[in-house]
Amino acid sequence: MFPLLSLNLFSRGSVASLLVLAAGGAHASDCAGVAPSYVAERTVTVGDASFRTQVYTSGDREREDARFDGHTRITIRTPAGTTIFEPDLHRGVEMPIPDAPRQQTRHIDSVEADGTRLRVTQFQHGGSWIELSRTTCRNDGVMIRRDFVTIDTQGREVKGNLIQDHIRLGSVPPETFSIPSEVTLLKRR
Repeated sequence: MFPLLSLNLFSRGSVASLLVLAAGGAHASDCAGVAPSYVAERTVTVGDASFRTQVYTSGDREREDARFDGHTRITIRTPAGTTIFEPDLHRGVEMPIPDAPRQQTRHIDSVEADGTRLRVTQFQHGGSWIELSRTTCRNDGVMIRRDFVTIDTQGREVKGNLIQDHIRLGSVPPETFSIPSEVTLLKRR
């Protein structure tokens, strides 16, 4: 399921934190294959709130840059976990993938006649399979849309989506996924 937590580390409202976390890694693994490296713009909508981000994807790594209240918030997702930081405030949080077993999940993959790929992610709850997300990818493996359901800080179900556009294929320098040495990270478990 999509991780939700209140990042008290950041002074601005929890809505921005909720949006960044709900957007959760829409990279190559969501497209049932390996996507090429690319840079794109992304519109993230959760409930009534919406914002734009810049996305850099290379293999199983993704960086997403967003602006909230005049500050840049960078999210880096890797197989080891997620790191969120604000470079101008020199602070952030590192969240490794949990060691605890995850809820039973499954992916249902299909390919349309034009090569477009669809991945539906479901989790099992009370004996029923519940759809968490529906991801649409181009035939080259680049994600173009994801519709999802998440839970807000009051425990209510909220629908959202990610839409990528202005996609530019090409290599992304490895340093794009580095965390500046002046950023102090709080490690969460």
